Amino acid sequence: MPVTVTFADDGASVSSTARFEVTAPAALGSSELETATVDGVNVVYAPFSADSPMTVAQLLAKVTAEPSGADKGVYRDGVRLEAGAELAENDVLRFSAKGSTVSDDYVVKSKTTWDWVNDFQVRVQGPIWYGQRQTEADGVWSDIADFDATYPNWMYETYYGPGVDYANHSLPTDRSAIHGLISDSPASAGGSAMAWKAPKAGTVKVSIREDEPYLRQDGSNGKALTLRLMHDDKVVCFADLTVSKQRSEEFANCVADKGEIAVEAGDWIRVTATSASGMNKPSAHISPVIAYMAASTPGPEPVPVDKSTLKATVEEALGLAESDYTDESWAALVAARDAAQTVLDDDAATAEQVETAQNALRDAIDGLEKKPVDPDPNPKPDPNPDPDPTPDP
Repeated sequence: MPVTVTFADDGASVSSTARFEVTAPAALGSSELETATVDGVNVVYAPFSADSPMTVAQLLAKVTAEPSGADKGVYRDGVRLEAGAELAENDVLRFSAKGSTVSDDYVVKSKTTWDWVNDFQVRVQGPIWYGQRQTEADGVWSDIADFDATYPNWMYETYYGPGVDYANHSLPTDRSAIHGLISDSPASAGGSAMAWKAPKAGTVKVSIREDEPYLRQDGSNGKALTLRLMHDDKVVCFADLTVSKQRSEEFANCVADKGEIAVEAGDWIRVTATSASGMNKPSAHISPVIAYMAASTPGPEPVPVDKSTLKATVEEALGLAESDYTDESWAALVAARDAAQTVLDDDAATAEQVETAQNALRDAIDGLEKKPVDPDPNPKPDPNPDPDPTPDP
């Protein structure tokens, strides 16, 4: 671009051209994790905890930078972390571009529990919760495009879809009195779903509120709204809801019993509703919560039990001859020896059991009584007895 420089002292000027390079600041492109602005600060929610860590590399794999060539990294106290470092609360995810002094920063926060009602956002699909439907029986699940103009619900065929039961889009911060809502059209095949996409591998626990699920409207005609809890295409729980305002104990008990599910990153857990044809009140209250469970801590390795002394004592007992001992003491030995052999053969035997068997067998060996020796019935006198060398006077 042309540039003219004018000198203040004499008014002379010089014209030339100059080239300026403007570097656009970097920013977060896309994210498989939830982000938000809290008190003016950008936040990214990552699924990690003390017993279920997440590395820097795992976090960076779930976000992209804009432009694509921009740098992305995680910082702690201003120092960039290595890829294998474990995330901690309040680390900073930073996007930056070479030549720019501006960065796009997100404070890292831990999140391991997702609540359909509390997390629900008007007209927002993903990156964890989705409102979905099928357009044919057992068909492919797809995100619902339309949103109800009045109520906070994803919508198809005018009335149906998943959402929350509230009068308008202005959802309050405290949603403890609000239920999740799911409905399905009785006029078409397929169903609707509250769909959760696993952000990482682990074991999750699915739960619902104590009074759920139930048909939320009075006057059901007895036809069924079928609820299912699904892991990808596998049905974990299902029940038919036919009576208005009556909790399905069958579904609730199944979720309580089978709600622990091992997932891989990208797996889907869905609560689905499928209406029977002609069902007049195909709408239910159900409010799923999904939480990663603490990783189980393996117990200490068992300490091998020393059986060498017991083995030697058993071998000693096996080397004894029954004919040398009384019947009663031999029977006691055999009982102790057999019990000791059982302990020797038991891989799960404890040190206490080994010691008890050893002591009992040792006592039985020490308690053996020799059979008495019968006197010779025909003694023979000594033909050459030695005289007493010092007879008494």
